[in-house]
Amino acid sequence: MQVTEEIRVECLAASLARELGVTQQTAWFLAHRIRETWLARSNATGMGPIVEVDETYIGGKEKNKHSDKKAYAGRGPVGKQIVVGVVEREGRVSTNPVRAASSATLQDFSVNRTQPGAPVCTDSFKAYGGLEGYNHEVVNHSAKEFVRGIAHTNGTESFWALLRREYYGIYHYMSMKHLHRYINEFSFRHDTAKVDIMQFIAMTVARMKDRRLTYKELINVTQT
Repeated sequence: MQVTEEIRVECLAASLARELGVTQQTAWFLAHRIRETWLARSNATGMGPIVEVDETYIGGKEKNKHSDKKAYAGRGPVGKQIVVGVVEREGRVSTNPVRAASSATLQDFSVNRTQPGAPVCTDSFKAYGGLEGYNHEVVNHSAKEFVRGIAHTNGTESFWALLRREYYGIYHYMSMKHLHRYINEFSFRHDTAKVDIMQFIAMTVARMKDRRLTYKELINVTQT
């Protein structure tokens, strides 16, 4: 099977191939099968007691893309994938790509993962307005307000900063088609940062049950 451009440009797959003595295509497939086991982190529920919700945009800059890759759709986060995240204070992270930064999408994601009645901290983006059944705390970044009591989004912003740093510094490329696996790898690694290596391996193996991913499914997957 021919190695696609996507496989060739992923830096981690190239390093893994050298370490294991396998083809880059095999290493890319293996890495995604491991990431597949961590996808349950995107479905975390009962998060609390205080959570932060924020969204970011993942993808290369339009000005740096080849002409046949550009969206030609104006300014702003053009050609990027929206990712929403819920972060527990000093706890878990749940992230997922979404199609739109609309009230229905962002609030549904937040509500489905958060304890009823929990304080939910966001910035002043209007899509978060009207969160019913929650103690909604808002900070207005445009007015240079970053912390007010328990209200801040420093946890989510720190997570996005780490994600972008590794995107550009280690991976160099994350396919939009497989972005859900990449970002949930970061979520799992964040949640297990203080776990020793053997426990980390055991947790990964335990999640392999009923999460089989074939190569055909991988290359034919469509973005959701």
